[in-house]
Amino acid sequence: MPGDSQLVSELRATLGKLEVALGAINDAIVWVNESGKIQWGNKPFNALIKRASLEALGKDLVNLLPLRRGGKAVPPDSHPAHLALKSPSSVSQDFEFQQDSETLSLEVFAAQVRLEEGGGERGLGPA
Repeated sequence: MPGDSQLVSELRATLGKLEVALGAINDAIVWVNESGKIQWGNKPFNALIKRASLEALGKDLVNLLPLRRGGKAVPPDSHPAHLALKSPSSVSQDFEFQQDSETLSLEVFAAQVRLEEGGGERGLGPA
């Protein structure tokens, strides 16, 4: 049976591989906790919000990714992150996002992900 230090090394290697794989995806991916605070985002997500990954950690996704529909701001309680965290159903909708002087069209998919059996901690991430 491998020792603790070997298991830790193997876990770090696996996490590193997952980080590389998720970082290589062209779609923006973000993980938030049950309060909507950003826990992790890949490079395309950080480029979308124009923030370094460490700058985004712990920030409220609804505030960092204000969405619009038909030129009007989406209220915080209608933001897909808020909706997905309040319901086990996934949310898939088209929105607009203002990035500097450019309006981007975004297809947003949000789903609640349970981290523990029987409730426990949950977050928002890709499904």
